[in-house]
Amino acid sequence: MPDESFDDFYRDDLTRLVAFLCKAGFGLEPAKDAANEVMTLAYKNWSSIRSPRAWVRKAAFRAAVKEAERTRTEAGRAAASGWLVDSYVDIAGHAEVEEQPTIKALLARLPPQQQQVMAWHLEDFRAGEIAEVMGLEPATVRSHLRHARDALRSIFEKSRSETAEATRCDTVVEEVPHHGSAE
Repeated sequence: MPDESFDDFYRDDLTRLVAFLCKAGFGLEPAKDAANEVMTLAYKNWSSIRSPRAWVRKAAFRAAVKEAERTRTEAGRAAASGWLVDSYVDIAGHAEVEEQPTIKALLARLPPQQQQVMAWHLEDFRAGEIAEVMGLEPATVRSHLRHARDALRSIFEKSRSETAEATRCDTVVEEVPHHGSAE
């Protein structure tokens, strides 16, 4: 049984839960829907939940995956029937997260499983816990984390070198005399 009241937990964790789902690659609206659905379940089962933070993330992640799969299936059927013309856009990765938009943007550049594993990791879950939720081996989770870190490091290094190059170009442009100017 949790130490805090459900009201306190809900107030403190709902926004964080939505941000977690967005970092895991779900759109803002599907993340809100899954978070609210799961918070309702948490309220009903509050006395039996031992670790609410982990419980709601696991349940919300599963609910969001289920809804995304259902949405993709329905869109596929609609497109096959001819009444939906290439207007379907996958919901994953298209919502702006009000909290930490830079992190969301960086994670969106990773392959889906690396993005999801890193989102769990950023919520302070250990490899074993992530493996259990995602149905993976802990070694696979550690591998995804390693590859995600390498990819993010590469993104940062590329960004840093582009910034340095732009700075050098700005300096050179300032040093070049302008033709036709009276000096």
